[in-house]
Amino acid sequence: MFQRGGQSGDNYTNFVRPQLDQRHLNQQFGRDISGMERSAIMQGSAIQQLNRDSRTLQGVATPQYYQNFGPYYQGPGMGR
Repeated sequence: MFQRGGQSGDNYTNFVRPQLDQRHLNQQFGRDISGMERSAIMQGSAIQQLNRDSRTLQGVATPQYYQNFGPYYQGPGMGR
């Protein structure tokens, strides 16, 4: 911790300043991570909204599916 042999180290420069710098960087990283989390949540909700919108045609209340022939053809094992 202390330098011996006639060389004196500046405690502020050697110990205090690096700790303050590290604390500042940790706070900055924390803010950056929080911002990325908020962005991911907003993007996820936007994607969910797009999925809901793409399943419903405009002006039609029922969801539409690509090549949905279920009501017209009976599947295997169904009675005739």
